[in-house]
Amino acid sequence: MKQKIITLTIALMAIAIGAEDVHAAPTKNLAVTVKSGINLFDDENEDIYMAIASLHYFGQIYMDYSGKTKLFLYVLTRNNRTLFSLDYDGYIAVSPFAQDISYTITDADRKALKAEDPESYEYLASYKTIQVHFIKPPLPGDLDGDGRITVDDITLLISAYLDEDSNPRADVDEDGRITVDDITLLIDYYLNDGD
Repeated sequence: MKQKIITLTIALMAIAIGAEDVHAAPTKNLAVTVKSGINLFDDENEDIYMAIASLHYFGQIYMDYSGKTKLFLYVLTRNNRTLFSLDYDGYIAVSPFAQDISYTITDADRKALKAEDPESYEYLASYKTIQVHFIKPPLPGDLDGDGRITVDDITLLISAYLDEDSNPRADVDEDGRITVDDITLLIDYYLNDGD
């Protein structure tokens, strides 16, 4: 009888340890970095391609086909700020206004993705979250370097113009000079995308 109790105790301990292992399994994340000038259709960038395709199906971003001479595929946030643009050769351009994304995959997402893109579904089946980090190019007109276009930047630009400063950040249109055109362009940036 004593041997049976010991055997049963060991069995129960094994079950408990196994259950703990299941619950302690770390969340698996698909973490990718998107930068300008890469070709998403290259095999080396499959993770990025799958993450972007999946985020589309998960409804966090949507596609808009536009352009007259050459069609571009734009991927936009819900507030219509461009995260990046992708041309039909697969080359990507990251917007300075891009925001990093961290998204938890739901059962509804998986169902929709399985119906529309089985390949991406199989690839992402074991992942719990998708994280996309954008390497952002310098923001044109961000004179104080805080990553935003604000009234402070306009003030700094006007000062640079009046003082004939040679601050390269003040040359918003990159024509080699600081002129009224730079001020006009920066005000336009501020009105459309500024804080």
